[in-house]
Amino acid sequence: MKNEIYIVTRFSPPGAYLRHENDTHQHALESLEKHLEGLGCNINYLDRRDRSFQLPDDAKVISLGGDGSALAAAALLNSENQSLLAINSSPKTSMGILCAAPYTQLDGLLGDWLNQRAHIVRIPRINFECNGLHVGHYALNEGLFAHANPAAMTRYRIAVVQNDVALHEEEHKSSGLWLSAPAGSTGAATSAGGAMLPLEEESIQVVVREPYQLEQQYSITQNVYSPENSIHIEVLDRESSLYLDGPYRETRLRRGDRLSLNLKAPKLSLVVSDEMLKRRKRLSKGLK
Repeated sequence: MKNEIYIVTRFSPPGAYLRHENDTHQHALESLEKHLEGLGCNINYLDRRDRSFQLPDDAKVISLGGDGSALAAAALLNSENQSLLAINSSPKTSMGILCAAPYTQLDGLLGDWLNQRAHIVRIPRINFECNGLHVGHYALNEGLFAHANPAAMTRYRIAVVQNDVALHEEEHKSSGLWLSAPAGSTGAATSAGGAMLPLEEESIQVVVREPYQLEQQYSITQNVYSPENSIHIEVLDRESSLYLDGPYRETRLRRGDRLSLNLKAPKLSLVVSDEMLKRRKRLSKGLK
């Protein structure tokens, strides 16, 4: 019986100024196809913009691209029985923090994965809810909460809750909040002054963007919270937005809406390589 493999990538051609990158991406796709066909796999293709596809509970998924493609693929995975192998199609131009290997180094990796020999790490993701209802997908990187107008100040009330009891609560004025999972701590959260967290650490990092503290000092500015805690946010602006894992998945929020986030989400089963872990370690040392 053939292995069913789902490749998540981009299929729309970029502009002329990216033609070289598109050629590289096409070459990477052809190389990946050749390897999979040689292993007797049946290949299914998904455009990374398609958010509606329902994957089988035990699906094996490959993202081909960079971290954006890996995030798009991860958004489709809702079970820890599903696994994701992220392949970097353009290692010269893409960091590929979530990628196990570039497309030029597939020998052995694909076979190990298909034969249950690959190193798989289960990475925490964030579950977002608005007024008690699940929002979007389970976030692997982060959520950005901010005013709908990026030039406007964001007003909100934030609380740290444990066992339905608010341990701490305060009202903020700022440019918004980065609400980061460990995998996302290498990006926006760190750039905004947060810490880089171990990939498997079960925690949520809250980083306030440009807090306005002339009137009062905030206790919550850059904090890491354990799984026992959930974060609650009350929207005080007329219009705010929540973005999950980048700019393309937006949820509009109104005054009075109540966001909550926690780690009650299925973890992502991600294939990792020694080089990928070393790269992350090097980045961590560079930040110290």
